[in-house]
Amino acid sequence: MKINFERSGGFAGITNSCVINSDKLSLDEQKHLQKLFNDVKNKKIENRSQKSEERDCFQYRILAEDGEEFIILTDELTMDPKLRLLIDFLESRL
Repeated sequence: MKINFERSGGFAGITNSCVINSDKLSLDEQKHLQKLFNDVKNKKIENRSQKSEERDCFQYRILAEDGEEFIILTDELTMDPKLRLLIDFLESRL
C-alpha cells in the first residue's frame, strides 16, 4: 500500500506531507497500518470541508492506493476517532 499524506493549515498555515510505502515498514508496522486503514475504509468516513470558524485547525488529505484509490479529506475538529488513530500513525512519519 502507498499512502500520500498531507497536513495543512494550523495557526501558521504550514503544509507538511510525506509518502509512505508499506513495503518499507516492518511487518508489525505493516499490519498495524493495514488494520488502521481497514477500520477507516470499512467505516465509510465522511469527508469534511473546513468551515470559516475553524480556519486555524489542521486539515488532512490522505490518498491511499491499495488496489484502488481511497481519498479522505477531514479536519482535526470533526474527524472520527478511528481516523484520528490513522492520522496519528501517519503524522509520526512527517
